[in-house]
Amino acid sequence: MSELTASEILLAMDKIRGIAVEGLNYANNVYDRERYTQLLEIVASMYGAYLQAPEEALLSRFRKELGSCTPKIGVNVAVHTTSGQLLALRRSDDQSWCLPGGWVAVGEAPHEAAERETLEETGLHVRVQGTIDLHMKGPQENKFLHHQLNLLMGAAAIEEQRVTLSEEHSEYDWIREPDGKIWHPGHLEHAACALAFIEQPGAMLRMQKASDR
Repeated sequence: MSELTASEILLAMDKIRGIAVEGLNYANNVYDRERYTQLLEIVASMYGAYLQAPEEALLSRFRKELGSCTPKIGVNVAVHTTSGQLLALRRSDDQSWCLPGGWVAVGEAPHEAAERETLEETGLHVRVQGTIDLHMKGPQENKFLHHQLNLLMGAAAIEEQRVTLSEEHSEYDWIREPDGKIWHPGHLEHAACALAFIEQPGAMLRMQKASDR
């Protein structure tokens, strides 16, 4: 039997966390609640040891989960020019490169989140046309302790222009290929998909266009 990878270990731990959280939310007797509490404490201890993170802080975070444990929804945006260049941003925290994007807020549609995040992070007004791709990201060895579904949204082409960065980013670049940069987890795949979208935009949009909403 081959050894489990770090991602497989973290995924197994997170599945146990999901069972414990759902059990605490739906158990109707004290004995089951005690068992699920112990299970959650064990997982918090394992996470703490594996990620070198405070166990109590993790346990507190896990207990705040409501209902079923479901992935968080995020958006990344293919902002590109009429000449075929893709906008990449350099993060201030870890210096990795990424596409504009962020979390979808409560009550917000993915295309609205994509347009809002792009404006907040770059100062650019874009019109999202649809969804290019879906990327799943998992618990990982860094700070990501939750499952994510990240939608790659395709924006209408704009003229190349000056970008006004927020404090979240330190640098930007208009690129034609993803090579030569250290990308934030999951963003290399999305950058490659985004560049393919620029080549053939109509063929790659998978969801309802903005004009049809």
